[in-house]
Amino acid sequence: MNKNNFSASLFGVAFMAALLLCAPSVHATKQTIQRIISKDWFNKGYGFQMAEKHQEAIEAYSKAIEVNPKFAAAYCGRGLSYDGTGDHLRAIEDYNKALKLNPKFAAAYYYRGKSYATLDDNTRAIKDFKTAARLGEQNARKFLKSENIPW
Repeated sequence: MNKNNFSASLFGVAFMAALLLCAPSVHATKQTIQRIISKDWFNKGYGFQMAEKHQEAIEAYSKAIEVNPKFAAAYCGRGLSYDGTGDHLRAIEDYNKALKLNPKFAAAYYYRGKSYATLDDNTRAIKDFKTAARLGEQNARKFLKSENIPW
């Protein structure tokens, strides 16, 4: 092996080692960027939802979910928007997805309970309100108290 080949090989090994050392941070940076983009879409969805532009909110929340499929709050927000359009079954599907990702998501239980109540499934609604209340959801607690239902 001549001197030039040795130096090129040494450079190649050093370069590969640097890439391997950097790989975890590159991956972490990509995840951070994805979280930021997803959160931005979530915030847009929330703004549309507050303006009662439910279809636009659904689209924005869907983009947040596309970027980060594990974003439980985006599923819950989209569920609220589906409720706003009157599509309570799709709303329940999204609340279920949010709860699968975060079983202690009190608001998702509460809103799913409201959807069930709208569909006259009071047994499931009360069950969800009780779970939400136990997890600290104040609206669920107020509702159950107003109906004299212990939780």
